[in-house]
Amino acid sequence: MAPSTTVKTGKADDEEIAEDVITAPGCGFLGRYPVLSVLLFAGVGVAVGIGLSFWEPDDMEKKDTTLKWLGLVGDLFIRALKCVVLPLVFVNVIISVMEMMDVGKASSIGWKTIGLYLLTTICASILGILSTLSLKSLYMEGDFDTAGPAMVSLGCNGEGSFLTEGENGAITCSADYTDKNDINFSINDLTSSFSRKTSGARDDISLSDTIYDGVFTKIVTSNIMGAFVSANFAAVVFFAIAFGVALSQAVSKRKGPENSFILNLLKEIDAVLLIIINWIIAITPCK
Repeated sequence: MAPSTTVKTGKADDEEIAEDVITAPGCGFLGRYPVLSVLLFAGVGVAVGIGLSFWEPDDMEKKDTTLKWLGLVGDLFIRALKCVVLPLVFVNVIISVMEMMDVGKASSIGWKTIGLYLLTTICASILGILSTLSLKSLYMEGDFDTAGPAMVSLGCNGEGSFLTEGENGAITCSADYTDKNDINFSINDLTSSFSRKTSGARDDISLSDTIYDGVFTKIVTSNIMGAFVSANFAAVVFFAIAFGVALSQAVSKRKGPENSFILNLLKEIDAVLLIIINWIIAITPCK
């Protein structure tokens, strides 16, 4: 049994007292000590992973299948969290924005939030730069090989037979070739339709492109459903803020937020998502 807490509520001693039992997630020993249980499972997972890294069966597909099934529970847990977290954030942001605008503190809290976001972003950038400079001596420097031309071999109907270039330049189908260069032909990709692997980093991305594509187009999405599918938190949160502001203004002109059907619906959805989150968390440290 998981530990429980009893909460008593009432107005007077002679009135009926209601008791709400709040049950902690998990069960048994693991439910009583969730942090310890998570560390325990993490240690067991690391030990099993190290042990499996030394396992080299004759059939490597057998190892891949075993690893896939061993990771099934963890994969399902992460997928379940991802499924619920983003809608939960979206709903809570809308509700929070409406409540802040209702009490008239949206402006001050909004500026504080933006300031805190900018401060943490600057601190993260400075920390990243300092970390890069401090570890610079450990980096290996070298020249990358220039990517060669795209090559292709064309097979013929006969088994082991390829188009082969003879010494006189004639092209024939033959399986009697002594050099692989005789069956390799280069392709002049005029329309850049083929993808070639490269061993170097891209040097055609400017700082302007990084900010333009990595910041602004990520925040302001052209398809909110696509943002949900791709788990673009920045776009979802930005849209939720705009939606909350617009909904608050639309509701205040008519009947007030307490009578808003959409707000009550969002609160119901929020309660449902919290229950599902508790279900997911409850099965984490359980034996």
